[in-house]
Amino acid sequence: MIPNQRDVSGARGVERMQRWGVTFDGASDPLRFIERLEERAVSHRVDTRSLAQGVPELLKGTAEDWFRTTHLQGEPWNVFRREFFDFFLPPRYFQRLEDEIRMRYQREKEGYKQYLVDIRLMMNRAGYSEAQELERVYENLLPEYQLYVRRMDFRTFKQLTQLVINFEVTREREHQRQARTRTGSAAMPKRGTGASSPKPGSQWTTSNAAVVPKEGKDPGTIGNTSSEKPVDTRNACRNCGVLGHFARESPSHKAKETENAQRPSSNPGHMRGQTSESWD
Repeated sequence: MIPNQRDVSGARGVERMQRWGVTFDGASDPLRFIERLEERAVSHRVDTRSLAQGVPELLKGTAEDWFRTTHLQGEPWNVFRREFFDFFLPPRYFQRLEDEIRMRYQREKEGYKQYLVDIRLMMNRAGYSEAQELERVYENLLPEYQLYVRRMDFRTFKQLTQLVINFEVTREREHQRQARTRTGSAAMPKRGTGASSPKPGSQWTTSNAAVVPKEGKDPGTIGNTSSEKPVDTRNACRNCGVLGHFARESPSHKAKETENAQRPSSNPGHMRGQTSESWD
């Protein structure tokens, strides 16, 4: 019996599948196994009928034993796929995956491309259509992206990606401009602040010169200068600035009075060693 064209193409498809090196032993990721099979089937132009016929050759260990007990030989690919997931995936896997997709928002400082790849991979596993993927990708963008890109501005992923990339480039340029402005402002000296050296030929003023306390006097009671707080002479000594006594009661004032009392009185007649009697 000469095999018909369908049987020949199916055999060729199975032979190609065996060369892909994709196998499943029941312990690895079942979703990844199916994804790799379907991706290679598209790239090598192997139809789903050949996938259903050739998949038993790719099962090993526990997975091979499971297939023998299911009587799935000859069933369409979509039937095998459903039964395979029901057995090897954790309970309620797709329900939990749906929850993860809804909560997969773009993170702060996360680039759009990384966010897009991650969430689309999850939605691909959940069986989303492209229209459903487009809606979810936009809904989970950061608010600043949604302010720049309105939903009415795009209809395809290509259009959305172009708009978002333009926004990211513009935002990065603005950040660089602000950084240059801050750097330039920090490098410029501020007017009216900081001490400066006197120019040649100029003199230091009391506001620039350091105040040196006199010997034996508390630095906190130094007399008033242009840079110090003014002394209230109603409550403090005008000589030393200390509260509690007035100028006439200050030690310096009393010492000066004593010195004046002990000093001999001056007489115009005592000039050039002569007394008043020498003029008579």
